[in-house]
Amino acid sequence: MDIKNLLNRIQDINKKYEQFAKLSGENFNVFSVLGLDSVEVMHSQFIAELLNPNGTHGQGSIYLALFLQQIGLRNNYQELNSAKTITEKHIGEINKDCQEGGRIDIFIEHSYKNIIIENKIYAGDQYNQLYRYSQFDNKAFILYLTLDGSAPSDESLGELSIDKIMCISFKEDIINWLNACIEKSTSLPIIRETLIQYCNLIRKLTNQCSSKDKEMEVTELLLSSEINFKTAQDIANAINSIVKVQDDVVKQIRNRICAKYKSKVADLILFSFRGYEIKLNITYEYGWFHYGIFPTKNNKWGFSYDEELKDIDRLLHKYFDTKYPTENPDQRFVELSEYCKKHKDGDKNKFIKGYYRSPENYKNYFCWIPFNKSEDDINYAFYKNEMTFKDYAWIYHSENQNKLVDYALELCDEIIQSIKGNIIDTDIVFMA
Repeated sequence: MDIKNLLNRIQDINKKYEQFAKLSGENFNVFSVLGLDSVEVMHSQFIAELLNPNGTHGQGSIYLALFLQQIGLRNNYQELNSAKTITEKHIGEINKDCQEGGRIDIFIEHSYKNIIIENKIYAGDQYNQLYRYSQFDNKAFILYLTLDGSAPSDESLGELSIDKIMCISFKEDIINWLNACIEKSTSLPIIRETLIQYCNLIRKLTNQCSSKDKEMEVTELLLSSEINFKTAQDIANAINSIVKVQDDVVKQIRNRICAKYKSKVADLILFSFRGYEIKLNITYEYGWFHYGIFPTKNNKWGFSYDEELKDIDRLLHKYFDTKYPTENPDQRFVELSEYCKKHKDGDKNKFIKGYYRSPENYKNYFCWIPFNKSEDDINYAFYKNEMTFKDYAWIYHSENQNKLVDYALELCDEIIQSIKGNIIDTDIVFMA
């Protein structure tokens, strides 16, 4: 079967199951409607509530037992009803050397061994993050939960050996666990349907088909002949090339920044200040592609509480509060994002979309500047799992990639010039 006919057959299957989903109400998902798809705190709270033997689900330790069974630890734990589950557990302020302190996403207390779960949807690793958790409780099981089960970075591990970490995934472990929970909740319609909706959300985030019947039908079609299978491989390779364009654009931006400012790395040094280097970084976090302004000392990054850093923190705070005044600095990102959505005319899209976050409450970054380009009604924010066909079709053209790269460089220049013109201190030495 040629590519066109194969695609037509798959399209017919899609239409059939789309109609089923429409008639059954499957497309309605309360998590998506509320805009919580990739909000990591929500995922942590939902998972922790299920794991809590005293949770509002009223099912005791059954969901916790199923979770431990899924990850192979069930035989280690008895008397599960005595377990306690805590989200965002504060383990102290991050100290000067980043050897201790932070917040644990999910902490399960048990008399045998505690369990630490670090939940990563899109957020990047923090410096020494898992090492700090191990210092807090060196006997605990540490689970590193990501969409695909990927391993933590060396930066997060620090001196901690990778074999001290158990990597688990939403794609397999959480979905398998949720399916087991659904089976045990057949007589509890509210809980069962909530679990089904959450499971469908995870399938969406991990690019899986929400309907097993649909997946089976497509699989049978692809395996019905060698030609179909090879054709499908060609299509998959082409799609991978399209998706890879996003990463290529990021590389182009990094390379242009390195070339323009004669920097060997994309973490561009903006200025030095009393032994610190304040850098402009480009990264993915929480589903956004953004610039982040952060400090390093001796090539290590993350907030310490030296007076020098508090001084530069106050300077940046004053600058961003003046440029973007708001009653609640921690909400500035949300407010600016909403502003960008409402104002698409003229040059109003081309301002520094920045916000300040207090280091006492948030770690590592002085501020984030999300990068959002509006062109022909396309709001492009490098949001990997929310890209539409229109987005992919637009960014695949090299001229549009060049527009994004040029805009990123413009924004970079604006950040640098604005900081140069507004932050004045005799101890600051600008590098860019």
